Amino acid sequence: MRIAANLTGMATRQLVSTEVFGRPVVDWVLGPERDAVAMLERLAPTVEVFWAIGFYWGGLSTAVAVARRHRLPVVYETIDLEPEANYEGWGRRRALATEARLMRHVSGFVTACDSYADYYEERYGDIAGFRRPVVHDNAPGDRVPSIRPTRQERSFFFIGHLLPRIMVLVEACALANPTVTLTFQGENRLGNLLQDRIDELGLGSRVHLLEPCPREDILDAAAAYDVGMVLLPNDNENNRRASSTKLFTYMAAGMAVLGSDTPGIARVVNKHMNGLLVNEDTPHAWAAAFDEMARMPNEELDELKRRSLSASDEYTWERQRPLFVNEFRRALMRE
Repeated sequence: MRIAANLTGMATRQLVSTEVFGRPVVDWVLGPERDAVAMLERLAPTVEVFWAIGFYWGGLSTAVAVARRHRLPVVYETIDLEPEANYEGWGRRRALATEARLMRHVSGFVTACDSYADYYEERYGDIAGFRRPVVHDNAPGDRVPSIRPTRQERSFFFIGHLLPRIMVLVEACALANPTVTLTFQGENRLGNLLQDRIDELGLGSRVHLLEPCPREDILDAAAAYDVGMVLLPNDNENNRRASSTKLFTYMAAGMAVLGSDTPGIARVVNKHMNGLLVNEDTPHAWAAAFDEMARMPNEELDELKRRSLSASDEYTWERQRPLFVNEFRRALMRE
């Protein structure tokens, strides 16, 4: 199977596609729309499927336009609900209407979590030929062999870009049990503001900042802590529905989960009973959750960790690969 896909800047997708299809896909370069169209026109005679990862120019709209001229199927994959995440008001309505129109020309559909699949089913379920998208969760490709037993000090961990909203977690730590420690690992986009606030609150011994680590070291880095934190703003449908890559990373690392009580995160945590949810993004609400986990007996927190690690099998590539591959085969049969 020869596939043209907009994989620029997505090395992991290149690896996945090589593993699935036995050879690298043909990679088209994102650029001005007219250049993307010209690129796809050149590729069309040499491929069997267009794989459009994302909605915007260079993605679904470009792929559908060229694919219809060449009678090629399009597999649409979404990592985010892009019209919901990037537009408001009239712009959002226009983007959603465009996506709905293009959905009629999609032969295969993959999305990043079950809550996103629910969203698409609710929005596009009445479109002729629409079928609930296959879910390919953004989970790591491996998992740790066993949990790290809980000690008396409770260590909380956050991995990812350090953005303004994590200040809530820092301020919550100042209100929480002194046995609670926080570690943030990732690109610091707050500059000196973050360390200054930590110093102002006298948390230098309890809140730690680490540089990003290589992708292949993420699981081992996370497994050194007890609880993984997932903080998502409840400000648009994309964030409300997101499960977040962090969540699955924490589970594969054998950690309990402490997350925002949004539909995407709650769906996973409630299903597996592997952590706690915080219903308000305020320092007091997060501090109360820190304290609740700090009061847990070690064996109770260890049980949450074991549930996480056990449940992570459900989200592995090995488990999800057959459905993912079949979506491309089905797309070929539909054309």
